Amino acid sequence: ELSWQVSGSIAGRGFHVWRLEGESGGHEIPEDAVRITRDPISRCRDCRLRDAGVAPGAYSYWLQSVEPRFALGPATVSVPGESGLETGIVLVSPNPAGGTVRFRLRLTERMRGWLNLYNVGGRLVHRWPVAGDAAGTDGKREVVVDWSGDGPGGMRVAGGVYFAVLDLAEGGPAGLPRAAVVLR
Repeated sequence: ELSWQVSGSIAGRGFHVWRLEGESGGHEIPEDAVRITRDPISRCRDCRLRDAGVAPGAYSYWLQSVEPRFALGPATVSVPGESGLETGIVLVSPNPAGGTVRFRLRLTERMRGWLNLYNVGGRLVHRWPVAGDAAGTDGKREVVVDWSGDGPGGMRVAGGVYFAVLDLAEGGPAGLPRAAVVLR
C-alpha cells in the first residue's frame, strides 16, 4: 500500500500515480512508466493507494498533479516477499505545524543516507544524515528527526508545503515523498 500526505491547498484537481519497474534516477516521468490511476486521486489529507498485483521487486513511483502540472518523484519502493520489513518515512507530525516538525523513520541496520527536505520548487531546504545502526532485534530501528523550521544559513523558512525524501546512500530515494505543511 502506498501512502502520502498532501495539503488541500496544493492538491489542485488531484494527482495521478505512475509506476516503473526497477529504479529510476531521473525526476521526470519516463515514457515507459505506467499510469496506475484511471481517474485522478482527489483531495485527501492522508492518501492511500493499493497497487495490487505487483510482484516482489523494486519499483519507482511518481505523483503527478493534474493542475497545476508538476511531478514529485521518483520514490523507489521495494515490494517485499512475506518476510519484508516496512521502511522509510512513517510519520510526519504535527501536520500542519506552526513550530517544530517531527519526522519518524523506520530503517534497517544497513540503511544509511539522508533525510532531504525540499520546497515546492524542488530546492533543497535542509538535509540530515540518517543511519539504521544498532537496529533492534526485529531488524528495524526508529529514527526521529526534529526540524525547527530553519533553512539554508539558519534562516526560518516561509510558510508553505515542504517535501521530505529519504535518500539512501545505496539505492537513491526510498518510499514516497512525505509532505509537511508549515504555518506562519
